[in-house]
Amino acid sequence: EDGYNGTDTLSDSVTTTNTPPVIDTISVTPDSVNVGEHTFTCEVETSDVDGDDVEVSYEWTIDGTPQQETSNMLSGTFDLGMVIACHATPNDGTEDGNAVSDDVTIENSKPVVDSVTLSPETVYTNDTITATAVLSDVDSTQSISANYEWFVDGTSVKDGLGNSLDGNLNFVRNQQVYVAVTPS
Repeated sequence: EDGYNGTDTLSDSVTTTNTPPVIDTISVTPDSVNVGEHTFTCEVETSDVDGDDVEVSYEWTIDGTPQQETSNMLSGTFDLGMVIACHATPNDGTEDGNAVSDDVTIENSKPVVDSVTLSPETVYTNDTITATAVLSDVDSTQSISANYEWFVDGTSVKDGLGNSLDGNLNFVRNQQVYVAVTPS
């Protein structure tokens, strides 16, 4: 309006578009596991600048192979070295945001000495003492060996793979003999 009853109108418009939602954080828990049966949970936090409600879709992979599970939890029995990954994609009802992932690698379980037996029960100075160790490991595909460290009166006299100690060479009457077994 120019003050003399002359007017003109000009208009312009802007179309607002949807901003896709984002995943702010993602983590697979537990994040450190050994071989065996586990349930993993994919924990995700999302945001959307438009204030839309965000739903998340999940995909699990084991060593890159997609699994059937589509919830935020994956259960099963897992072997050494497997990489368990959760891939999460946010959606605000209009469009998907970028997928984000996190993964966990199944770690080696330590082997265990279940028992050690020394024989013979009564030892003389010219006897050979033999240690029989029962070893186990939940990583069933691995072979287990043991290191035997022999002590006489608290001093190490033999260390290695040998599970026996010769009395003719290593101990005399009234000495205390014991063995420490370490699995590998």
